[in-house]
Parts: sequence; C-alpha cells; structure tokens
Amino acid sequence: MRKKYLIIKLIVLIFCIISINSYITHYNNSNIKNYLNTGTIIDEYAKDFMPNLDDLPKYKNISYKYTDNSWYIFESYSVVLVVEYDDKTYESEKNKLSEKYIFLPKNTDRMIPEPEFSINSYNFKVVGENGKGNTMFGRTFGMIGTSEKKKSIAYLYFCDLDIDVSYPLTTLVKEYFKYDF
Repeated sequence: MRKKYLIIKLIVLIFCIISINSYITHYNNSNIKNYLNTGTIIDEYAKDFMPNLDDLPKYKNISYKYTDNSWYIFESYSVVLVVEYDDKTYESEKNKLSEKYIFLPKNTDRMIPEPEFSINSYNFKVVGENGKGNTMFGRTFGMIGTSEKKKSIAYLYFCDLDIDVSYPLTTLVKEYFKYDF
C-alpha cells in the first residue's frame, strides 16, 4: 500500500515538473541560410512583411533569429532580422520604411496595447498594412524598430493563431522573440 502511494506521488511530481517547464522553446535558429525557410506557418505569413535578403542594400552586419515556442498544443513563432548600415544607407533605408509600410497611428481604435514602444535604443512601430494593402495586425503582425545609435533596422514578425495580444508589446518581444536588442 505504501509503495502504491509512493508511485502516485512520483507520478504527480513528474506531472508538476513537466507542467512548470511546459512552456519551452522548441527551436531557436540564427542561421541566415534558414531565413523564412523554417517549414512552419510563419514563413507564409511573414514573406509579405519581411524584406527579401537579395533586395537589401550593402550592409555592415546582419543577424537573424527564428524562435518556435510551445505550451502543450499552443504554438507561437517569431522571426527577427536586424540589419546594420553605414550612416548614409541607414538614413536612406529608414526613410523608405514609410513608403513600404503603413504604421498604426498613435491613437488607434484597434485592439492593440501600444502601436509604438521602445526597447533599449530601438524605437518600434507596429505595422498596420504592408505595401500590398494586406492588414498586418491581429494574431499575426509585424513590427519595425530603428536605432539611431546602432544605425540598424529591426524587422520583427509574430505569429500565434491562438492568442489575442493584450499585454505590453515590450513584454511580448522580450518573452517570445528572445533577441537581445
């Protein structure tokens, strides 16, 4: 009888440990060769938002990170592309952003916690539409950050078909993108 209770306690303990650690990162990839080629749903959504690598002008540095997070059956995906330029190219590329994207206004009536926010030296704006007229904000959406200090542009795309984002986007970026800005 005592052995039976010990086994039950052990099973409960294992279940608790799994539950506590159930929110895990399945997959982190920072190999630029895998850019928008993850084999997951985010590739299809992000391709209209994220820049084509072949279309980028000469840059000083580029970094990429794809993250697949899961909690039991719920999954979310995020992709980050950060491109660092020289001063002149940075200004030129930054000015092109408003031609290619329509950013959500500061006083928006959409269900969004904040259309603009900052993380370290990056100032981010949430994209309302891409240049093709596709609405971007919802359970999948893009954000663009610029850093005057680093002369970098950060493109972020988030996809989670199970949640509505209702908490600060700074928290979402830190928690789901796992990128050190």
